[in-house]
Amino acid sequence: MELTASRQLCYLAAAVADDRGWKAARTYVAMIKVYAPRVSLKIIDEAMQVHGAHGISQDCLLSEEYIHVRHVRFADGPDAVHLQTIAKEEVKREISPLAIKVSGTNENIAKYGMFEHSKWLSKL
Repeated sequence: MELTASRQLCYLAAAVADDRGWKAARTYVAMIKVYAPRVSLKIIDEAMQVHGAHGISQDCLLSEEYIHVRHVRFADGPDAVHLQTIAKEEVKREISPLAIKVSGTNENIAKYGMFEHSKWLSKL
């Protein structure tokens, strides 16, 4: 399921890039750079568990693949950088009317005049 989710995220990034350009797909690309290697490592780790001691021996290529995929998480920038990009882009997004309706108004925040998205964003 996670592999399929990772593939769908790649497809979404490509579709957004084709329709609106790479700048618009930046958030999705950052998500891929975090999510895909994590999923790959999880799958390789589970395969190593299935194979037991053979999974970590030099006779099996799984340990080499694990090292390679782990390296990818650093080579393309640490996850923290990509997560920061995702967070910045998500904060910039306009809040949907449905989200406002479902969330309601937090009176502890409203008393400081930060209940409007644009006011909250300008205080960051």
